[in-house]
Amino acid sequence: MPKKQTFLDQPTEEKIRHLRIVITDASSDGEYLTVPIDTLKYPYQDKSCILHVGDHSFIKHESFVNYRFAQVISYPQLFNGLRKGVFVKKEDISDEVLKRIQDGARQTKNMRTELKDWFELF
Repeated sequence: MPKKQTFLDQPTEEKIRHLRIVITDASSDGEYLTVPIDTLKYPYQDKSCILHVGDHSFIKHESFVNYRFAQVISYPQLFNGLRKGVFVKKEDISDEVLKRIQDGARQTKNMRTELKDWFELF
């Protein structure tokens, strides 16, 4: 799964699915860094990367990349999640939106240090 691809993650207890975006190519171990998108509601939320209606068809309100919940996911986890319907594949984001998200990953203070360091390798 190359960068720019998106999927809906596993539903929360409230049956909410978040859009996740793959923002790196695969590591040598077949792992990708993904970030979730959340609706922008509060002034304290991370504004390192704001997404707008039209940036992706799933985005219906002004949203933000929630770097606090970035995670590395392996190809088998992703493939099996999609195959079993735990994840739902969505259309890719544009190069321009990917660049904004990656720039935000470099700026944010909310991504765990080890993930930020990992991101810079890919």
